Amino acid sequence: MSEYTTDDFEISRTGRMSIEQLAEATNASFAGYFVPVNHTSESFATNCRAFSLDLSRSLLARHWDGRLAGLTMLGLRGERGWCGGFGITEEFRGIGLGNWFAAKYVEHARSLGLTTLQLEVLAQNTRAFQTYKKAGFQTTRELVILSAPVSQVLAELEAVHTVRLEISEISLEEALHIAIGLEPAQGFEPAWQREPATLYATTGLRGFVARRGGKALAVLIYHHNPETGRINISNLTFYNEAAAKALLERAAVNSKILRARPDGPEEAFYVLNEPENSELFLLLSQLGMQETNRQYEMLIGLN
Repeated sequence: MSEYTTDDFEISRTGRMSIEQLAEATNASFAGYFVPVNHTSESFATNCRAFSLDLSRSLLARHWDGRLAGLTMLGLRGERGWCGGFGITEEFRGIGLGNWFAAKYVEHARSLGLTTLQLEVLAQNTRAFQTYKKAGFQTTRELVILSAPVSQVLAELEAVHTVRLEISEISLEEALHIAIGLEPAQGFEPAWQREPATLYATTGLRGFVARRGGKALAVLIYHHNPETGRINISNLTFYNEAAAKALLERAAVNSKILRARPDGPEEAFYVLNEPENSELFLLLSQLGMQETNRQYEMLIGLN
């Protein structure tokens, strides 16, 4: 039997904590996690901006003696809420604290007048999945994380340069506008991390469109990190598959030109939280991109 009870813990908002303190608390709450979490104050601040995390409404759990017990971040967009991280520190895991904290988190979100609260959980994190399920969350769909070396994807691409396409770089605003027009052909809503609100708050994104006869056939929004070689695909919406492939080829060529150093890491395409069986998922799978992780998207109604 545990020496602790929930009466030994208290919850407070994170509003008075500095970005540096929150980054440290996040790292401590996710120590030993399936995917390493090692935030700096800069990377944590970037996440806050991109994912609409509200520091005045996120929650911290502490033992009565002041020891950090857990942290959960809350993203807000209109009446929708998103869990931008839910973790319990190692010394307090396995005592049922997560169930208590999750219930308090849902209660808190409801008190803010939110209509829904959503999150993602890694498929292998069965304990967290059961915690969220017990709190009332239900699975809405499965999301897949994909990755592959650029060289491997290029080898799978057909000779799309023979297709007559006009490819040009465009602003993020124009790219998103075109994507909205092409979306009926796709039929899948993006995950929170790839919604337009996230993209507008993200620096360094590039947009490209492939047209034929003035008609947009595909649009690509991506970010390339020359230091790591990662080409993060934020949006690839297309009406024509050959046009989508041409844009991937253009992104690959651009990344090699901007490579930080000749002996640096090999460029790799990366896609976060793509809905399983979407048109993009099927295309990227055909091009050799492999599933590296899978997440359950979960949601609870708060009305």
